[in-house]
Order: sequence, then C-alpha cells, then structure tokens
Amino acid sequence: MIPAYAKLTSHLFDDLIQEALLSIGKPISDMTRDDKIEFIRILHMQGAFLVTKASTRICSLLGISKYTLYSYINLIISETEANKI
Repeated sequence: MIPAYAKLTSHLFDDLIQEALLSIGKPISDMTRDDKIEFIRILHMQGAFLVTKASTRICSLLGISKYTLYSYINLIISETEANKI
C-alpha cells in the first residue's frame, strides 16, 4: 500500500509540472532549448527537484538526458547567483 504522503507528493509534483507548462504556453514537443530551461527554472525555483525521482521524471518528460538536465540547472544557478551581485 502506498502511503498517503507519497500520493500527496505525487499530486503536488504533477501540479507543479502543469503550472510550469502553463507558464511556458506551448506543448513540450514545440519547446525550444530556452523554453526547456525556463520550464526547469520554474520547477527549480518551486523546489520540485527536492521530490524523489523528480529529475528522472523531468528528463523523460522533456526527452533530455540527466547530463543535460543538470547542465541546465547549473546554468540556472549561475545566472541566479550572477543576478544577486
């Protein structure tokens, strides 16, 4: 039996994905590299990657490798830190 908190976390994660998709305003199949980075930025800023297996799920959804995902996340972090200065 799946614990109730796991179901809740899954639903919250699904909601975060839907919100990010609405923010981008186009289907995943039409997303450019910049759109995917923005999609990941939205999820990252909302803490979505704290959810277990989130990176695997996002990679599958966007059709990218984990290496690419982490490259995008590093880019997002670098840009965020540069804007703080």
